[in-house]
Amino acid sequence: MQLYQTSLVRFRQDLRVHDNTALILACANSQSIVPVFIFESVILDQWPAQDPRIWFIIDAITQLDQQLRARGSQLYVLYGDSTELIPQIIQQHNIDTVYVNRSYGRWSMTRDMQICDSCRDQWVTMELCDDYLLVEPWAIEQRKVFSPYYRLRQQHLKRTAQSAPAHITTPDLPLTHREDIVDQLDAWPNLYRPIDYASQALQDFDLSKYVAKRNRVDVDGTSRLSPYTRFGIVSIRQVYEVMLTHSDGLTNKYIAELARREFWQHIMHYFPETVDIEFQERKRNIAWINDESQFEARCDGRTWYPMVDAAMIQLKQKNRMHGRARMLVASFLTKHLLIDRRRGEQHFARYLIDYDRNVNIGNRQRSASVGADPKPLRIFSPIIQAQKFDPKAIYIKQYLPQLVDIPAKILHDPITHQIPDYPAPIVDHITAYRRAREAYRQSYDALE
Repeated sequence: MQLYQTSLVRFRQDLRVHDNTALILACANSQSIVPVFIFESVILDQWPAQDPRIWFIIDAITQLDQQLRARGSQLYVLYGDSTELIPQIIQQHNIDTVYVNRSYGRWSMTRDMQICDSCRDQWVTMELCDDYLLVEPWAIEQRKVFSPYYRLRQQHLKRTAQSAPAHITTPDLPLTHREDIVDQLDAWPNLYRPIDYASQALQDFDLSKYVAKRNRVDVDGTSRLSPYTRFGIVSIRQVYEVMLTHSDGLTNKYIAELARREFWQHIMHYFPETVDIEFQERKRNIAWINDESQFEARCDGRTWYPMVDAAMIQLKQKNRMHGRARMLVASFLTKHLLIDRRRGEQHFARYLIDYDRNVNIGNRQRSASVGADPKPLRIFSPIIQAQKFDPKAIYIKQYLPQLVDIPAKILHDPITHQIPDYPAPIVDHITAYRRAREAYRQSYDALE
């Protein structure tokens, strides 16, 4: 095996040294490593200056730098265009090869190919490593429905987590360090707990509570690990191995949810056009109303359905939203308001700290009943959802404190009960339900 003199390792959604495939391979095949994280200017410049996600990433790369320094290395942090910066580093610092863990978004994949071409022009190898997923999208034969995909996927789950390199040799280069970039960023403090919370949360996670309470928005029944797996602060293999320490009956439900995250990557690999259009051809002609005032009302938490409003306020305040609430507000947007699900995807992209474009599109298409989902039309009632998953209105009152003294029965059903000092809902559930069914039926007829 060839031993490279100096390799560049680019970190992006893998901000850790433990079980980092690209880093481990680079250390095994190279005498010295140049670890780099790049704040992509085209992405960062689109975020508001005071965006909590910036500090989340800063906390993550701070911990990564500490992990590297404990092993004799350090992290170089750059700002700019990776398609320009990486070729410059290669040329100026005699890099022999580039290691990077694979990303699956269309934009990232395009840029990776551009960088790969630049490397080839300089006679440098670029190694794209499998790291972010338990099973790569192409490892499973094409499937359009989750259940058969999941059965096939279970046959491929053989990967195990690897230990971090004990020592990493890194040359001292005239590149910027973390402090140089952080000082230039004007951001709010991180709203999340310290980054090292992820490892502890993984160990403390009560899987039995997850199975029983994962759909309840009023209790802490989920793992809350999604931001940490999204940015690779813990690897998906670490999560999987911890889950396997539990009994099979409890583990299966959580592993199925991990698999659904990867199912959307599978769909985007085999059906890349669904980034832009509906997966189901019969539902590409829905006559969306796209009322801008109603879209703004929904985004601002002014639908006057308390459960929907609480979820939208949680998103703005916490940069997260409970999974059950995400399904509700997405269904409400497309079915109750007949607003194109793409608008909802864009709004989630603006706020969610765990945002992954392929996963978000897949989930939002599913909620809009236009995606890879065998159920023909699923319309969530905001009234029933509130009654089932926030029975005492704890979640509602947490984000709508002005309603704290109102009984849950009234808050659950604003159609039957007039909530004091709270306007009537912007749409009637029954009327909206019938209108949605007709709009979807007409989309079917348009193809016949």
